[in-house]
Amino acid sequence: LNLGQSMAQFGHTMSVQTRLDIEAQHLLIFNRNFCGRKEYSFPKVICYDESVLVETFEDGSLISSFVPNWESSRKSGKGTEQDQLSPEVAHFVVSSGQEMYLKMLMQDNLMHADLHPG
Repeated sequence: LNLGQSMAQFGHTMSVQTRLDIEAQHLLIFNRNFCGRKEYSFPKVICYDESVLVETFEDGSLISSFVPNWESSRKSGKGTEQDQLSPEVAHFVVSSGQEMYLKMLMQDNLMHADLHPG
């Protein structure tokens, strides 16, 4: 393991994402690679250059919306078992994320690690 080389590669991967033209290209690739998969949705690129990206808005749900007392337990720091995702929802979130990530990395040969939420 070459830590210096690994850190340089990681740094390059992350800094590339500050270029919005590359982010736009990745969105175009995601839309192409996941087309026909109704369970996944990505914004559509309207226009872009290196410093500006305009895209469509994709409606969705926050994971926290599936936990009844998320906001109050987060603020108090005293969560209970009822303040957690149900096993079914947790399994769906983890398995969907894992499937998407592995497809992107292993099948599509694309590395995209977001610096931003959403």
